[in-house]
Amino acid sequence: IRKLMTMVTVCDVTAQQLAEALDVSNEDLEDALQAICAKSEHCKLIITRDKKHFEGTGMKCLTPEEFVI
Repeated sequence: IRKLMTMVTVCDVTAQQLAEALDVSNEDLEDALQAICAKSEHCKLIITRDKKHFEGTGMKCLTPEEFVI
């Protein structure tokens, strides 16, 4: 995890973002929260193995394989 933290930025999660994620109709609370936090940090995309959980979030998603190619 320490090595990973040298390559990424870990953002804080606010109570407002958590409340917003709870209101999103998404099968997975953690994925909804990730999308909301990614937007607030102006991320360009999310890398995930389960792109369907991010449909309708407005975030561009790539699989790890798509990102590497």
